[in-house]
Amino acid sequence: MAKTSQIEKLLLAEELALYEPSPEVVQKLGGVVLYAIVAPYGSGKDSVVDWLTSHRPHQFAAVVGDTTRPPREGETDGVSYHFRSKAEMTADLHDSRFVQVVPGFMGNFYATRPEQYPTDKIAIKPIQAREMSKLESLGFKDIKWLQVVPHSYEAWLAWQDSRRYKVQDQIEREEEAIQSYTLSLTNPRVHFVLNDEIVKAAERIIRLAEGRRLTDATRAQQIAVRNLEAQKEHLKEILNPGTKS
Repeated sequence: MAKTSQIEKLLLAEELALYEPSPEVVQKLGGVVLYAIVAPYGSGKDSVVDWLTSHRPHQFAAVVGDTTRPPREGETDGVSYHFRSKAEMTADLHDSRFVQVVPGFMGNFYATRPEQYPTDKIAIKPIQAREMSKLESLGFKDIKWLQVVPHSYEAWLAWQDSRRYKVQDQIEREEEAIQSYTLSLTNPRVHFVLNDEIVKAAERIIRLAEGRRLTDATRAQQIAVRNLEAQKEHLKEILNPGTKS
């Protein structure tokens, strides 16, 4: 039974990696303006999205996607995610009804449907860096990449430490953070948003939406470079204890 379960996980992982939406799904995205919030776990991207959709509901609407994982404490169905059965979501996956899909932990996955992207407001969605290339090709009316940058690596690490992740979980988060910064720093279309406070970060995004200059963008990019180097060094220390330089 365990062997069958492992095979099913491998097959699902392959399907997720190779997934392409149907032409009908792509066509529905032509009127969508998407602000994709790219940032490592714990950088405040969800809090920024919550602030924007709460304080500027006429301007921004969150893309509330689907997931096969069970809700966590404090999460609400239809607000945090649409919590659906794996069988139901797998059927939609086979029918190419999703816009994009992202693997999660324990054989779960995340996905969005075209009807979850508003066309009368700016659709705003936290994403992982690895989603950028696929979203880029989907024909949105406009898409802006926003890299939310914690004001220091130490602040980000303190947030991580407060969660008491297992070593393997911490490694995965460090690797995702490195990928996020690396892809953003090599993409000239990315806007860097400093997150020294949630309200200030949100206000910077509002300025961008109104066609004004994004304040502190250069400083945010410089901090991103420093954070990236710090992430690399810290990951080395985790993988090779006792080799701190």
